[in-house]
Amino acid sequence: MQRAHVLAAAFVAVASMACSADRNEDAHASSAEIVSGTDSSAAQDETVLLMRYQPSGVVVTIERCTGTLVAPNLVLTARHCVSETDDNAASCKANGVHEDFAVSGLYVFVGSASPGDLSKAATYEKAAAKGKKIYTDGGTNLCGHDVALLALDRSIPNAKIAPIRIDRGPAIGEAFTAVGWGMTENSNSGNSGTEPAVRKQRTGLTITGVGPAAASSSNPELTAADFMTGESICGGDSGGPALSDSTHAVIGVVSRGGNGTSAQPRGCIGANTTNVYTQTAPFRNLILQAFADVGETPWTENGADPRKAAFGQACQVPTDCQSGLCYQGACNLDCFSVACPAGYACTLEGSQKFCKVPVTSVADAGTNSGAAPQDLEIAGGSCAASPRPAPFASGASALFAFALLARRRRRAPFTSFTPFTNRAESQSR
Repeated sequence: MQRAHVLAAAFVAVASMACSADRNEDAHASSAEIVSGTDSSAAQDETVLLMRYQPSGVVVTIERCTGTLVAPNLVLTARHCVSETDDNAASCKANGVHEDFAVSGLYVFVGSASPGDLSKAATYEKAAAKGKKIYTDGGTNLCGHDVALLALDRSIPNAKIAPIRIDRGPAIGEAFTAVGWGMTENSNSGNSGTEPAVRKQRTGLTITGVGPAAASSSNPELTAADFMTGESICGGDSGGPALSDSTHAVIGVVSRGGNGTSAQPRGCIGANTTNVYTQTAPFRNLILQAFADVGETPWTENGADPRKAAFGQACQVPTDCQSGLCYQGACNLDCFSVACPAGYACTLEGSQKFCKVPVTSVADAGTNSGAAPQDLEIAGGSCAASPRPAPFASGASALFAFALLARRRRRAPFTSFTPFTNRAESQSR
């Protein structure tokens, strides 16, 4: 018999006087607080806690999810974390996704430690930012569409962000790390409001299946936009990232999972547990649209961090530069492996190659002798260094020419485990 799937978001409805009803979330793939995981360090601070806090009369809806900062003002998460869904939406039910939640009720908390009592309104005053706009592909079937982005009402200062994969899909056997704010194996059974005191991670995971694939007695249905893994995540991990072990880029977000048992965390634990992530690459256009709207440049997998200075821009230390190479106050390129821009020549100084303005005349070389100029050359990706001093070191005119090209770096302005609801019907991470 096919096992049930649950969404990974965690939900709690609080009625007057702190009475609470916990909502379990079942999915055919889900694990506890990153089941059998370890504490997540500040190195993973791009992973954030995403909360829905929605008062309505004497009832307050509290839903917990996970997200990833991909820009200082943009979070990548799961669609079911920002939109209303049917309880059985994790079963890939058609028309199971409905209207988006009120964006003003979505809060983002940064850091690896829990912000405190999430049932208290005062806790939300400490949020790093609130939602401003939701981006989805408009799909009404959760499976294959469980990705969303959330623009924030402000840029988070000194935000740690993650690169994102948008140009290729995942591969079976690819290694990744799961990070999230979901329940752990130590959470109270059936209480999806029990969050860990510290964000969790689980390393050593691999992709065991890539869609499309029909459902079976042992595996959930996978759309062309899904991939699968084993025990790893649980309620509250919905929307959390699968971080590539080779590039640290987000390659997918937690969607749904479980082992056929509805109660969590029990339904997230065991060798027969399967969890489903929605890939990021199929949502390239949606992702680029959201970045454009918030005025940010995406940090793509294997690309340079767009917040850092580019070639020719001012720097003080190597980490200021996209290239990691700061030379005489300006970012340069290591032309051992990268071609220099037009007008620059690759020059060897000691054991390092830099892109420099070549000496093209006797006058530029600072001599009145009739000797022929000894130009720097670059051909076919290789370069030869002139025996005379490098222009960056002693040629005033060359230094001035380079300075004219250096521009001040622009500061960048400030998104199925079901969403944060504790719906007994849908279980998500």
